[in-house]
Amino acid sequence: MARSKDELKEHLAKLRTLMDKTNRDAKHKVIAFADEVVSPYFLRRPSGIMQLDVDTAGGLPAGGLSFISGPENAGKSLLLFKFFAMHQKLYGQFATIAYCSTEAKPDYFFMRRCGCNIAIPDEIIEQKEQWRKDRNMPSFSKDEIKEFKSQTGTFHLFNGNSAEEVFDTALTLLRSDLYGILAIDSIAALIPDAELKTEAGKGFEQNPQQAAAASLLTRFMQHYYSVTSALDGTHHTTTIFTNQVRSNRKKTEASSFMQKFIKDWVPTGAWAARHAKLIDICIWGGAKEREGQGEEREVVGKTLNWELIKGKAGTHDNISGEVDMTYKDLIDDYRTMVITGIKYGALVETKGKISLVQKDTGIVSSALDGIPGVESFIKLLRDDPELELGVRREILAAAKIQCNYR
Repeated sequence: MARSKDELKEHLAKLRTLMDKTNRDAKHKVIAFADEVVSPYFLRRPSGIMQLDVDTAGGLPAGGLSFISGPENAGKSLLLFKFFAMHQKLYGQFATIAYCSTEAKPDYFFMRRCGCNIAIPDEIIEQKEQWRKDRNMPSFSKDEIKEFKSQTGTFHLFNGNSAEEVFDTALTLLRSDLYGILAIDSIAALIPDAELKTEAGKGFEQNPQQAAAASLLTRFMQHYYSVTSALDGTHHTTTIFTNQVRSNRKKTEASSFMQKFIKDWVPTGAWAARHAKLIDICIWGGAKEREGQGEEREVVGKTLNWELIKGKAGTHDNISGEVDMTYKDLIDDYRTMVITGIKYGALVETKGKISLVQKDTGIVSSALDGIPGVESFIKLLRDDPELELGVRREILAAAKIQCNYR
């Protein structure tokens, strides 16, 4: 039976009354119309490694949790610092990063090698200066020291005596929504308070709180949901955890013909975190890069491999890729950008000249048309960050990726 417009109006009024009363009783918004709730995931935090950014639909989503997983020495911290560096490049002095290094104090010089512009403490500069003096090397110049003390945006370090203290601090910072990126490197090294209070003379293997770490991460995630999923407003902080993986015992136990279908690694940590994370990038070292001749060829680098073992918010799992990395120069973001741009058709090379093209329209960029050679093209991008950002956007568009970076 058809219902009248007056009945519909009365029905909607009852729904509005119910919604208003529910929110008033809760003292904050717990129910809202769907078109009032904004998802932050269209805003991404890129790494600067162009193919990885394509694979992650532009980068890690804002307002959500992502993991960088991998075995020991895979390069998890390196990749984390790449995300920091790109955030600084995009936001300048408005970039705000909170970083917890649980395994050791931050390696400032290495972070700078990764492109992260963080101010180096005077004591560390003095230690380097003393080392140079002992080797009869010239002292740092005033310009070099000024550069060491420079920093882009705000960079906060946080930590605690226990995992509880670290997670409590992280939640406080997340609730403020003042940070672009908050990272804990790594959660595997966090020690629950119960473990700190192990009785004297009692072996760690006998500690009845063996599951304390996973339980604590589960409790953190329960609070994290309330911070990031509330309807009161949009949360923009990208949370990144690094974590160890362990060898997949199921692979070694499986029949030989089945082993190729089973992953080498499996993630660790609480099930709650596995459900909460939007993207989990598993990385590992690949083939070694060598220089020289014969058996004495020196190892100068390796390939950095990745696989998305979980992908949501615009991407999906089982996407894999790799990038070349040398121990001297690490990852050349500009060269990998050119390679990826040519791959997707946003950059066109004709007789050694490179042009930026809108793949869907065929329009050639007036600023980057017929640039003579890769080195000249890269120099233009290095000198003009906005031009670089424009190239990155066109490569993403050519790869059918839609997102914002600011």
